[in-house]
Amino acid sequence: MGIKVSALTNTTNTVTFDDLMLVSQWDGVSAYESKRLQRDASTRELVFKGGNTILEGNTSTNTAFALKVRDVALTDILAVRNDGLVGIGTASPSSKLHILQNTVGTGAKGLSVNFNTIGEVLHIDDNGSFVYNANIGATFKGSNGLINLISNGGVNPELTFKYANGASTSARLYGAGASIFLETPAFGVGASNFTASEIFHVNGKIRLDNSTSISSSGSSGTFLVINVGGTDYKIDLHTV
Repeated sequence: MGIKVSALTNTTNTVTFDDLMLVSQWDGVSAYESKRLQRDASTRELVFKGGNTILEGNTSTNTAFALKVRDVALTDILAVRNDGLVGIGTASPSSKLHILQNTVGTGAKGLSVNFNTIGEVLHIDDNGSFVYNANIGATFKGSNGLINLISNGGVNPELTFKYANGASTSARLYGAGASIFLETPAFGVGASNFTASEIFHVNGKIRLDNSTSISSSGSSGTFLVINVGGTDYKIDLHTV
């Protein structure tokens, strides 16, 4: 027992369709030709045509699939569950978008973000690395400022800080050869927040090692106190 499907001809436009076609209603005119499932005879592909194409599962169970796509070896390529979880490369998605990269440690891309005029701006590889476009970098932006990591055209990587969105750069930390430079009008170091007023401003002690420290005091004059091995040595400072 079998089914024979013959070619259908549009009597209005005299068009013969491929050897397999399912049509919602057929009267030989173009009004129903746009709503069909058609097999392309040359590519052996199924073509869906209609105003709205809907794929509907046969159950509402969350873990069941509304759509699953496999290759010829029955390897899962794409899966959409009834609860809205989508898996790419896996039929067991655990999040709204779950992408499975089957290689590890090769640098192969698992996810890539591209724009027409820029190209790739970011990809995540199978090392777990976030790799950014060298000329664009990565920007971490919040309501109170931003941090931008960029390799400056692939020459000198730099990290820039801005105290507010749209403000001038507060500081640049960048590398040149084997050196690292901090470029800022005032850099403060302290146990709590304070307003730095010098290129290098320390609010507290500077400890050189476990037994030596340098501190300043203005309670009885201006001087430095250097502690070596538990003994304080005072250096008076005078205006020259």
